[in-house]
Amino acid sequence: MTIINNRKTYCLIKFLCMKVHYCIFLYQLYPNYVVLQFSVFWFFAIGEYIVESE
Repeated sequence: MTIINNRKTYCLIKFLCMKVHYCIFLYQLYPNYVVLQFSVFWFFAIGEYIVESE
């Protein structure tokens, strides 16, 4: 069980890092769009993570 959780956490962190790099890249082009997208993304990511960890 711990292995699955660790792997899941690792994948989540890796995904978040990719998303952050992508957002930084986009931010230079479209600042307002990224702020909006990023807040929506966090809302769903945290919600999904809470639902799955219960």
